[in-house]
Amino acid sequence: MKKILLFIPLIIILVFLSNRELTFEDGIPDKDESKLWIKWYSNILVPDYEDFRAHWKNEDIAAYIFSYKIPSKLVNDGIESKFIIPKDGYSLYIKETDLIVFRKKVYYAGQNGFDEYRFEYNSANKRMYVLFANLDTETEYYDNILKIFNHVKTINI
Repeated sequence: MKKILLFIPLIIILVFLSNRELTFEDGIPDKDESKLWIKWYSNILVPDYEDFRAHWKNEDIAAYIFSYKIPSKLVNDGIESKFIIPKDGYSLYIKETDLIVFRKKVYYAGQNGFDEYRFEYNSANKRMYVLFANLDTETEYYDNILKIFNHVKTINI
């Protein structure tokens, strides 16, 4: 009985953490991580991009938000010219004037998972904001991740 009582605080902490909402402050990356992220996402960055910024991450879920400044020669072009379309099975999921989303199904831990690249262009500051999320079993966090993505764009960092 005493052994079971010892585990109750641990169980309470685990339940609390599993129901916890993601916040912007929880995932601010170190400044040094930008160089690593540039390597990771070089396959989607347009040539001559400028001012890459790593904004937010959640490594448990594998969700990353970053942005880069569009080269002046591409500013007046359509959104499709402001990034390189991700390969490896991604399909167009949403297309609007300043927003394009690509997804692919993933089956690592279930049937409803997906990887997503979300590209949203902000013409006021000439930045492309990008969300990459690998949501194999964590799809319940998707709406919260989108809130954080929108927060990043709003505070214009």
